Amino acid sequence: ASYTGVFGKTDGLSGYSLTGWLLMQEGDHYNVEFGGTNNGGSGKNQISVPTPIVGGKWHTITVSVKMEGGKRTAYCYTDGVFVVSKDITGNKNINAKAPLSMGYDGSSGSATNFHAADIEIFNVALDATTIANNINLKDITKHPYYNNLIGYWPVNEGGGGLINNQAPVGYDMMLGGSFVWDGLGSDVPVSMTADPSEGISVVPVTEDVVANMFYWLK
Repeated sequence: ASYTGVFGKTDGLSGYSLTGWLLMQEGDHYNVEFGGTNNGGSGKNQISVPTPIVGGKWHTITVSVKMEGGKRTAYCYTDGVFVVSKDITGNKNINAKAPLSMGYDGSSGSATNFHAADIEIFNVALDATTIANNINLKDITKHPYYNNLIGYWPVNEGGGGLINNQAPVGYDMMLGGSFVWDGLGSDVPVSMTADPSEGISVVPVTEDVVANMFYWLK
């Protein structure tokens, strides 16, 4: 697949018109897009991150946006290593009315299949050292900026249509469209404990039961 939006908060990409932010796949690597078209800013501002992310391996993608000297800069890291940065000041306000979403967004490219895990959003820009030191973290409560965590979705439910937010604040995600919970055996992110004998990659914990009951009972 190419030019496929997979994660972001955007009203949709149409040519160079974009409001919000978006991670997308392009060939074997990924891009990060910013835009403020609907808010008086410039359109699509594309950051190409040339690190290959396809081929059946797990990768950690991090984007940290900072205000420095009156300019807003986006820094992109792959597997904890800084790759590229870009000035996105000209995009101005990137707020979008659309909800945060994960999966093929339908606005660009062709559909793609992928696995996702350990989605984290902080209300503070992480520095390079913090990013590098915590990409293999198993216990999110040990993160030095845990109190700044406003969304954390491990994506380890293993079934049902709800992705639980385990941050101190924030919201759960509802699944829709064509999705499948795959059994990954031992091929799991470092934060998870594999259970190859069961053919699944997650072990439900007590708090998952109630959330799933409420979901199915609507």
